[in-house]
Amino acid sequence: MKKLKKSLVFILCFCLILGIGVPASISAEEKEIIQEQTPMLQDSEGIINDNSPVLEAAPTDVIESANEYGETVLGEVVNLRTSNSKHYLLSDNTYMARVTFTDQHYLDETGTWRNIDTSLTDEAEIDANDSSISRESAETLKSFSASARIRVDKSETDLRALKVPFDVKLPKRIAKGYTIGKGSESLTFIPLDASSARGEVFDNKMLYSDVWTSADVELEVIENGIKETIYLKDEQAPTTFRFKVEGDLAGSKTFELQPAWLIDANGTTRDVDQVINEENGQTYVDLTVDVSELVYPIAIDPTVNIISSQMTYQSTYVDSESSYKDNSTSSSLLIGGDRIRTYQYLMQFNFESVGTIYHATLNMYRHGQRVHNSRIELLKILEPWTASQVTSFSKVPRIDPNKFSSKEISKGFINWETFDITSVIKEWTNGTSPNYGFLARDAFNYETISYANFNAYTVSTRPYLQLVYTQPPTAPTVVSPNGGEVWTGEQTITWLPSKDIYDFLGPRYSYQHPSGQQQVGQTFTTGTTGQELLTKVNFTIGGFSTSGDLPVHLYATSGGIPTGGPLKTVNVPVNSIGVHTANFNDVLSSNTTYAIVFGTANMKNSFPIEFTTNVSLRTVGSMVVKSGTGNYTESLTDDLNISIETTKSNLRYHIQVSTDAGATWVDIVALTAPGVTSYSYNFTPVPQSFNAKVRIRSYNGQLYGAWDESDNVFIIHQVPNQPTGLTPGSTNSATPMLAASTTPVLNWTFSHSGTGSFQSQYQVRLFSGTTLLHDSGWVQSSTTAYTVPSGLLTRKSTYNWQVRVKDNVGTESAYSARSYIKINGLPLVNVTSYTNGATLTTNSPQFTWTYTDSEGQVQTEYRIMGSQDNWQTVGYDSGPLAGNATTFTTVPLANGAWSFRILAKDGMEWSEPGVRNLILPASFEPNNTPAQAFAINYNQTYSTVIDTSTDIDFFKYVASSNGVDIFTLNVPVGKNYDVHIYDSNMNLLAAGIQGVGAAENVLYQVTKGNTYYVKVFGVDGHFSATAPYSFILKKLAIQYETVYQYDANGNITGKTTTQKN
Repeated sequence: MKKLKKSLVFILCFCLILGIGVPASISAEEKEIIQEQTPMLQDSEGIINDNSPVLEAAPTDVIESANEYGETVLGEVVNLRTSNSKHYLLSDNTYMARVTFTDQHYLDETGTWRNIDTSLTDEAEIDANDSSISRESAETLKSFSASARIRVDKSETDLRALKVPFDVKLPKRIAKGYTIGKGSESLTFIPLDASSARGEVFDNKMLYSDVWTSADVELEVIENGIKETIYLKDEQAPTTFRFKVEGDLAGSKTFELQPAWLIDANGTTRDVDQVINEENGQTYVDLTVDVSELVYPIAIDPTVNIISSQMTYQSTYVDSESSYKDNSTSSSLLIGGDRIRTYQYLMQFNFESVGTIYHATLNMYRHGQRVHNSRIELLKILEPWTASQVTSFSKVPRIDPNKFSSKEISKGFINWETFDITSVIKEWTNGTSPNYGFLARDAFNYETISYANFNAYTVSTRPYLQLVYTQPPTAPTVVSPNGGEVWTGEQTITWLPSKDIYDFLGPRYSYQHPSGQQQVGQTFTTGTTGQELLTKVNFTIGGFSTSGDLPVHLYATSGGIPTGGPLKTVNVPVNSIGVHTANFNDVLSSNTTYAIVFGTANMKNSFPIEFTTNVSLRTVGSMVVKSGTGNYTESLTDDLNISIETTKSNLRYHIQVSTDAGATWVDIVALTAPGVTSYSYNFTPVPQSFNAKVRIRSYNGQLYGAWDESDNVFIIHQVPNQPTGLTPGSTNSATPMLAASTTPVLNWTFSHSGTGSFQSQYQVRLFSGTTLLHDSGWVQSSTTAYTVPSGLLTRKSTYNWQVRVKDNVGTESAYSARSYIKINGLPLVNVTSYTNGATLTTNSPQFTWTYTDSEGQVQTEYRIMGSQDNWQTVGYDSGPLAGNATTFTTVPLANGAWSFRILAKDGMEWSEPGVRNLILPASFEPNNTPAQAFAINYNQTYSTVIDTSTDIDFFKYVASSNGVDIFTLNVPVGKNYDVHIYDSNMNLLAAGIQGVGAAENVLYQVTKGNTYYVKVFGVDGHFSATAPYSFILKKLAIQYETVYQYDANGNITGKTTTQKN
């Protein structure tokens, strides 16, 4: 920011800041010239290493920081970027992270983090195919097609900043207002009573002349917002300003309006009255400026912040002479003081998790010139606090009295101060103490020191963190399941191992020089369990350029020093300074100390290798040196600046499973045994899922590595349960269950823990003892029943059977337990009444029989059936009768030859029939009156004679059901017999009156349970004592045919029903 010139008279600053706050009040120090530091970049080409990620060049200040640490910056690791951090790979294979409290990058449409560029582009000139446009800008440009850009009036288009983490539109005419937005929220600020002045573009700025009387306006896009500055040229400039706000300023979760301030040409500061008004549903921001006794030019700065979701922080300072003042929005933090007053500041911030942190600094920008030296002390805060509530020394939260860091501050001009906060960052990272921030105080209080706060207007002066750390183990590679598998029950998860390093890296202290006169090495001890595979040794050559082959050896040790000959030697070509790699492929034993040794006695060249000293090591080891023909000696306080990479068998793995495609995860195992690359797990307790994934990460005892997960989803499908409920059957072979029939139906129950699962196939096996009699094979059916084929089983024999099933995914269950059955032996019936062919004197035979059963089952039912036509039809059927009776008398039956069957049931099956063939008499007489009528039955053929001219035969029966009965009378040749049908009151219902020799078929309606009478007689004295007539009574089965009528649309319009018989 340049010094104010006399030609500028009145400045109104209106800033919208993304991510970090902008000052609500300004310190006097901010009147100083603050030159933005433009980074000088290294050549981004040529920094290529097949073991390194893609790198970009680093700025000068980062290179200088690394040099102070004793290392060279290889470049920025692009894939480690976040919205507010950059990570640089150093020559010792550590990383240096620069973490700011405002955005450094924006996300483009492809999801790539890119450096912020605040330059402006005319909407009419935007390249819609530019993939580097920010997501926020791209979203609003979708409707602004290429054809529309061609047709548009360029005088009315807006200017856009396309490569910042928010969306911004600056108008060509200021009266239109400017817009800033992020996500679903946006705000447009429209200056009221402004002229239609057109703006001029200067890189990232728009300058509008004579917007108001004696007032110009400048809109500038900065890294995290828009800054509006109004230049008032003389006293004619207004002192009240109104901005119409389009958007929900009051309810916004993205934007917040800070208190306004002003500063005049002499540095006098003053609050500005700022009010948000709601009038008729419209929001306005009103500013009222008190310019009395101020000297032009005057700057007024109301600020709108866009709140960051990435970084959380708070800060304030307290003044011993100013009670109850909230300094939490100040752009500066004051510390020190004088004999009268004292300042202390408080700060708290979060930071991203990285690997093992070796060094951490907080870097703060100091304003102005120092006359005296000072010492700043930092102390941990021990309890939660809120910056806006710490308004005096009495409100300061509880502090640890022991300082964790101190810094001597030299007198002089503006400068960056670096505070070592390694110890407290480590505590906050590993959970030793909670992160409540710290308090800073001056041990001397000779003068007041001002530091730029988180919300300093000049973004480049805001505090930042610098972390030096090592990476955790690499991610393993999931091999199985990796997508598409169907897993049930016990399965084995497999993966490719992670890699880790024995890390002796630290700031370069000096160099060791392996040569023909000296060998130098580094010892290290492998893990306590399992073997390891040595893969790489990385070392740094520095100091001066040398060339040639440097032998790198792997040695066994004894007493902590190399012994014997080398186990392996790798010659590494060295022709430049920097990191070099020796590639190995050698198995190392567990809990064993080895040495990596550089150089041989006959080597001609000398190679300077970095070493470090007085560092906190992760791994036991030390530097060893051998001069001439002497013995190796240990240097216990020094280490070669090398890293030793192995596939460690002592790495353990954390495995999780997801059933919702990675939305949520649960542990399979918190940590495996060391060194394994597979793990067996029973997935039965895991809910069934068609969207399952597994993920794995390694753990080296200190750090977890990155996760690797299945590339695609797989299926976790539970095995169907063993079929249960087998019937018929018994689980005890000594007490088999009786099974009816030699072709029994075998039944079982299918069950499954998975929702929506059903049986798709089954397989039944049938045994006699242990001998397999029958295997159904897999039968595709959801039916849980199987009928045993005929010809396999014999009665009174014992068998066993079992079944297994497959579900709808094809997963098969285990076989069920065997179920034991015995095929029932049929009961025996022995008819003891009459003899075959006997002629009876009664039409109601009385049958007797004996019952026996091989299984000891009692008779539960019996049945008597008769036929007059050799069983083509059944003329008589008693139906099943319950009980164990062994005698039965039929109703009167028709005369003639009959075949009778007597059957008995043992509770399961019917016996074979006992048979009697009998001849029944025509003993219908006397039946000349209704009172003497002979009882008849359906479906029996009766035969008798009209033996005199006056003979009349009456018959009767009870209707078995409602409907129509048919009585058929067959008349002897040359005779004329008629038939009449009466109800129980002898009312004539129907008659058959055909002529001589013609059969009579009489149909009539009956009601179930009512008695009906039939009268057969000769017409006009016809009779025959030798030629019989016969008749049969049947139910008429009425059949109907219905024909439906339809219209053109297929709707039913009518029907016709026709009786077919």
